Amino acid sequence: MKKVIIGVLLGLSYSLAAFAQSMPSAAVTTSVPMLPKVWTGVAGDTSIGAISRKNPLHYLHVGEANQVKGWNKYDSPATLTILKQEGRHLELQFKNPRYQINEVGTLSADGKQIQITSKEATGLFTIEADKITGCGSSRGTNGLFGHWLGSYSAWCDEFTVGTTPAAPSTQVVATLPKVWTGFYSSTSLGAANKHNPKHETNVGKDKSVKGLNTNDEPRTITFIRQEGRHVEFIWKSSRSESKFIGMLSADGKQMQVSSGSSTGIWNIAQGKISGCGVSRGSDGSFIHWFNNYQAFCLDFIAGTSPPAPPQDTPILPKEWRGTLTNTSIGAQTPNNPNHAKAPKGWNIVDEARTLTVLRQEGRHLEFLLKSPRGEWKYIGTLSQDGKQLQMASKIHDLPITVSGNTMSGCGSARGGDGTFSHWINSYSAYCFEYSAVK
Repeated sequence: MKKVIIGVLLGLSYSLAAFAQSMPSAAVTTSVPMLPKVWTGVAGDTSIGAISRKNPLHYLHVGEANQVKGWNKYDSPATLTILKQEGRHLELQFKNPRYQINEVGTLSADGKQIQITSKEATGLFTIEADKITGCGSSRGTNGLFGHWLGSYSAWCDEFTVGTTPAAPSTQVVATLPKVWTGFYSSTSLGAANKHNPKHETNVGKDKSVKGLNTNDEPRTITFIRQEGRHVEFIWKSSRSESKFIGMLSADGKQMQVSSGSSTGIWNIAQGKISGCGVSRGSDGSFIHWFNNYQAFCLDFIAGTSPPAPPQDTPILPKEWRGTLTNTSIGAQTPNNPNHAKAPKGWNIVDEARTLTVLRQEGRHLEFLLKSPRGEWKYIGTLSQDGKQLQMASKIHDLPITVSGNTMSGCGSARGGDGTFSHWINSYSAYCFEYSAVK
């Protein structure tokens, strides 16, 4: 397979001398595989509403009277085409019999994963030999925030190299136990939904939290429907309950989940569910969605008996240095060097970043990210074993793997100027690699 060598050249002069002194002198030269152009397979989707024309029950296919409003599912043949590859930066096209959409993608440093983002979707694929498999979530994109909030899906796709469709997986996933009990930890900016004890419905409007807050408490999951890999469940706290949909991976070891305000990818193994995700403001307005967000992680076991409480959480090193590899449509924030040019289409970034842990209280964290042009704050929550870190900001969703003094991960970002139009029309897929500063 042909390989392309990319060397990331950092800027020779930054506007802030102090910042320049704190940054790595250069990114690591990486050998990146050139991906085959065409991949063929099956796309599986569990939806509330028909988010786009890829759904066979979208109103453009069946008429206004017959369009789906609630739960629906489908599994359809699909093709993934690599339209462009420049090092780790990709442009892709997803196509099924009814619809096609272009996506941006970024390869992880080891070339084994692709983070993808489009106007409606975000997800993470794993590359193994001649196969690409992965899961993600999508939302309605008719241009109105109400459609974005009220129409959503959880999907899992499997592709094989070539134009001849391979037989889809015939593995039958196990029927999940109905009730799961567990422990949930979240770090929030504001109070995204009624589950948060500081949401205005729980404390009154005058006492609702505007800044950083944390929550650690038991939760329950009750599965109310499973049809093969397509599931629906109730997420319940002591204050509220929400309905989620889910899509199981072909091997049944992962579950992509989605609700009106939340998304995440969870692992399933030996009677346990664990994972992380992001929730956003759910009062029905884009302003609430944009300004209220949380990063959460959870651990559940099958049954009604709660698991043991979390053990001691590792303390993360304070200073980290690394690189950002970002592929965008538009430039979401001034941290993107192309922002001043106001690009409308494809653009790429490869440059150094520093990450500082401003605060850690158990599993709850606050970070400051620095680029050559400015700063950005994140919140984060560590998994119970300290090996996963979910980070979030007004525009970012970034799950990270923590291994000793290294962190790596891929995520997505959207337009950050405060309008819904910028949010859906400006988006990126990116990957980070960090090392702790000794």
